[in-house]
Amino acid sequence: MITQIRLAWEVCRKDLRLFLADRRGVLLCFTVPIVLASLFGLIFRNTSKGEIEAFRAALVVESDSELAKAVTESLESQSILKLERIDLEQAKRWVITREVPVALILPKEFGGGSVDILDNPAATGPVKPMVLHASGNEMEARLAEGILAEAVARRTADRFLASLRGMGVPGVQAMADKFQDLGRVERVCAAETDRDKAVFGHSFCGMTLQYLLFLGMDCGLLLLRERRQGIWRRLTTTPARPGTLLAGRALATTLIALAQLTVSFGFARLVFGVTIAGSVAGLIAMALAVAFLSASTGLLVASIGGNESRARSVAILVILALSMLGGLWLPPFLMPNWLRTIGLVLPTSWALAGLEAATWQGGSLAAALLSASVVSAFSIGFLLVALVGFQRAQTRASLNGGLE
Repeated sequence: MITQIRLAWEVCRKDLRLFLADRRGVLLCFTVPIVLASLFGLIFRNTSKGEIEAFRAALVVESDSELAKAVTESLESQSILKLERIDLEQAKRWVITREVPVALILPKEFGGGSVDILDNPAATGPVKPMVLHASGNEMEARLAEGILAEAVARRTADRFLASLRGMGVPGVQAMADKFQDLGRVERVCAAETDRDKAVFGHSFCGMTLQYLLFLGMDCGLLLLRERRQGIWRRLTTTPARPGTLLAGRALATTLIALAQLTVSFGFARLVFGVTIAGSVAGLIAMALAVAFLSASTGLLVASIGGNESRARSVAILVILALSMLGGLWLPPFLMPNWLRTIGLVLPTSWALAGLEAATWQGGSLAAALLSASVVSAFSIGFLLVALVGFQRAQTRASLNGGLE
């Protein structure tokens, strides 16, 4: 047993020396996830600070009511909308040709038209404002709809309460004063200093996990190359058992993955302030689990991939799909419910949840350990499949006279 452990360590040392011999490859291995994570974090940084970029929109005002004038004034004071006053036909053309994503329309009868609806409640007509948008601009349309609805509600309430005060009845006036600010909403962030940490924390967790899967893929492809060149067959003639050789290869990949995790999160801590708000023990458990996942993924690729070219194509497709469906690119709340449901059966979503809980989310040790356990279960399953695949390959090689 001790001999096999020693042989596994020698295989691990051999793979580590090969990895370190390619200095340019080592540099890319540690810098690529950092660059990707930093770019993703910078892209979504403004939204974390509540700084939503202003967008161009058309404004059509056909009504000449006092309410329409008040709502128009409120809309033009919004910094998020770059409004341009145009007529209805031009607004339709601009939306269709996508010169503007949305057009806000106050119809002719909005607010009662020339007769103010508050002065004459009997005034009828289509009083609802409208948001016209192009296909694919639903996000901007919903934002514009909220801004328009807020402006209408506030201006209507302000003018209605003002009319109550004008009655001069003490009780009614007191009631109007009491309900003046009833519709006001205060938005407060629970932790002001953690906004950047949340954005960069997610991006570093996601991009590092994705690159760890690619690291495992590269290690698996290297093993396929060694089998094609006959190196694997020569290694199996030594006292080392096939399981020992696989253990050494997995150990080398795991150590490289742990080093990559350390460098990535160290950079995130020093440059972007991403701290370990959760459990240190939970982070260690998750680091070991995802490093083991990287190693087992590489062995799985090598065992079922066939030749190197086919294995690379399939592995890249699978890794990108797991990254997207597992929420490594975008936060889960931005994805539809069915994608979040699928994520419950993917190792990447559990790995992401555990790393985020242990770092910027400040989750409990129990949460990190649960995710680490699930990820480890996936890794053990991948490893078992890989072992069966290599045993079958060894059997076929024996039947073919030692030729794989």
